[in-house]
Amino acid sequence: MKKLLWFIPPLVLLILSIISCSGGGGNISGPGYNIDLVPEDNQTVPNEIVQINCFVTDNTGGQIGDIVLNFAALDSGYISPQRVSSATDPTGLDTDLYFDPQGNIGIFRITVSSLELPSMVVDTASIEVVPYDLEFYLQYDTMVVNTNNAITCRLKNPVTGLQTGGINVEFTALDRGEIIPDVWIRSDANAPTGLQSTVVFHAAYGDTGISRVVANALYTGTVNKVIGTDTTSVNVIQ
Repeated sequence: MKKLLWFIPPLVLLILSIISCSGGGGNISGPGYNIDLVPEDNQTVPNEIVQINCFVTDNTGGQIGDIVLNFAALDSGYISPQRVSSATDPTGLDTDLYFDPQGNIGIFRITVSSLELPSMVVDTASIEVVPYDLEFYLQYDTMVVNTNNAITCRLKNPVTGLQTGGINVEFTALDRGEIIPDVWIRSDANAPTGLQSTVVFHAAYGDTGISRVVANALYTGTVNKVIGTDTTSVNVIQ
């Protein structure tokens, strides 16, 4: 009996240790855990961010907090590398998380994993980034030399269908003539021309023939990227 009493305290300590290690948060192991990566939108445009929800749940579906999560953008764009799960927040995270396309276009995958969960508990989601639609045309299809031809260029967000403002637009006359003013012009969400100021194509004497004019919507970051483009043409006559 004395030997049995001597053996019980270490056994109790071992059981208590196991119980304390199986509580919520930190170094969770074992079956029944899941990560769900849920972008608020699965489609966006190159200069808009998407909020990312991410839920860590147990085998009953309950949210688990205090798990360090690691995120990565597999193809392009940027996502913060780390967040901590929340047991109560409707986003599943203790701090808001966003994916930034950084002016890129295409389908981009983001992934999440955790060193505190079994290695098979990971998730991947995809976000499609689409270019802007341009409603781009000149006032006249045919014009006389030494006159101006007004430009209309409305940027449409293909996800919302809305005319969009605040984006730099660059116009280029490829064959002959010139753009006035020859600078980037910002788009306007409400203007009938779609632009914050008047832009015209001007053809000088001798600039006769077909001229192509290109409109490029730009993401102006460290490297300028085209996030929407269209081309029109005008016939310049004497």
